[in-house]
Amino acid sequence: MADQLTTSTKQLVVWGTNIGVAYTTGSIGTADNLPQSSSFTKDGDEAEIRDAEGEVQTFVCYNKRQTLDIEVVPVGLLAASAGANNVCPAKGELVTISDLSGTTNHTELISTSWICINASQSASNTSEVRISMSLRKYAVALT
Repeated sequence: MADQLTTSTKQLVVWGTNIGVAYTTGSIGTADNLPQSSSFTKDGDEAEIRDAEGEVQTFVCYNKRQTLDIEVVPVGLLAASAGANNVCPAKGELVTISDLSGTTNHTELISTSWICINASQSASNTSEVRISMSLRKYAVALT
């Protein structure tokens, strides 16, 4: 029996991302960067309460949080700044998402404050400068 190539048609696939980020030390907007990737996670802490036989009787979820990891390539005025300075937000700095579409298009992400957990800027002589940020938001807004 010969190998067969299976094909699929008429499938909807969401492709790409469009990220705009503004933060207090500067601005990375959609005109100032080339979005590369974004990843969104919902998480929280948990506790299991067991009976005398060790069976879980109650599951408690608390400290709910969301994490957003994004990576962009700076262009235009931001690229000039990134070439001379570190344009990453500082740990603990508040970051506001101004636009987000593509595979993680959730209205709960836009126009809300996130806490910068970590940020990095990388560069090499064989590739472009990239800015990566890991942002977190809790169920209760922190200031």
